[in-house]
Amino acid sequence: MEDVAEDFLEELIDRSMVQVVERRYDGRIKTCRIHDLLRDLAMSEAKECKFLEILDGDTFHSMIRARRIAVHTSLHMYMSLRHPNPHLRSLLRFTRSPESLWRCQWTYISDYHKLLRVLDLHGAAVHILPKETRELIHLRHLGLRNTGLKRFSFSINNLSKRQTLDIRATKISRIPYEIWEIESLRHLYFHRTAITGRLPVHVSAMNLRTLSTVSIYGNGWVTNFLGKLTNLRKLDIEGYLVSQTEALRSEELPVLGEIRPNLTKLSLEMSQLEQDSFVTMERLPNLKMLRLLSNSFCGKEMVCSSGGFPKLRCLEVRELEKLEEWRTEVEAMPGLRRLIIHNCENLKMIPEGLQYVTTLREMAIEGMPDEFEARIEQDSGSDSYKVEHIPSIVISM
Repeated sequence: MEDVAEDFLEELIDRSMVQVVERRYDGRIKTCRIHDLLRDLAMSEAKECKFLEILDGDTFHSMIRARRIAVHTSLHMYMSLRHPNPHLRSLLRFTRSPESLWRCQWTYISDYHKLLRVLDLHGAAVHILPKETRELIHLRHLGLRNTGLKRFSFSINNLSKRQTLDIRATKISRIPYEIWEIESLRHLYFHRTAITGRLPVHVSAMNLRTLSTVSIYGNGWVTNFLGKLTNLRKLDIEGYLVSQTEALRSEELPVLGEIRPNLTKLSLEMSQLEQDSFVTMERLPNLKMLRLLSNSFCGKEMVCSSGGFPKLRCLEVRELEKLEEWRTEVEAMPGLRRLIIHNCENLKMIPEGLQYVTTLREMAIEGMPDEFEARIEQDSGSDSYKVEHIPSIVISM
């Protein structure tokens, strides 16, 4: 589904209807834009065929038949219509002005928008998700980012057709146990939310592609749970995984071994892995982005082995306080294009062997000691030969 959407976007770019602003590490589109004249035309055509309406303070009575509504003023303004819209499929909030949703407004949404599939309330105050949400049986995407959500008033598995749940920047501290029973789930977005408690007896969320960002507590979650999510492509783990020591230090590292065919992006923070686990990560055949964030690696020496990370495109190494030496063997990371080294205060020099990574196009050095930076100065630096093939090198504090 996501791949088909990207193909359509690429086709629009090929026709010069959409312009690419920034691409991701793997060449995929990150941000894009369209010309203002084309935007005006698209909005006019979308309004004419009831595909999309934008609520921006102008007249909006035609919205009662729109299939998609983007709110740029307030949800209260839209709801003041009090007209049923059985055609509505998507309701999106794009305003920074604070507002709370009352119980009667939730009733209005559930009673008059029975076919709603996408509901994104980014920034609205929603402290408790009310039971009326269960009536939206066709809902696929529920966006509650930055809403201050504290809890659900019903079992989350009642939303059996859910594909995406975004509760980043909320007050949900633990992932609801029942969420793993939703078979249709594809994307879960949290912010350092805990996976804890007893292991699920049966995991139905086998189609999950994104799990970000979670903290793991309790024995068995790495080996006996994450390893079952064989379609996972993006995994962000934060926290000291002391209870997972045996699994994480095993050269097999079951969770990575199990999801090996699909994982393309991996972020780790505070996990305190050592070199043996790093060797296991090197074997992931489709890994394209690796982020080693604060204290994710606790060894003094890090070695990228020959043939390791065969498809890696972007590597970010950030705040690894204990790292002193880094070595890259010949034919390691053969496709690397971007390297970021940030505030690794004890790292003495650029990795030996980096000169063999001829695909490297961008390198960012941020917050490193003066001695480290001096070693890569053009012509005069003792390590300049390691980086002279890189077209773009940015050094900043």
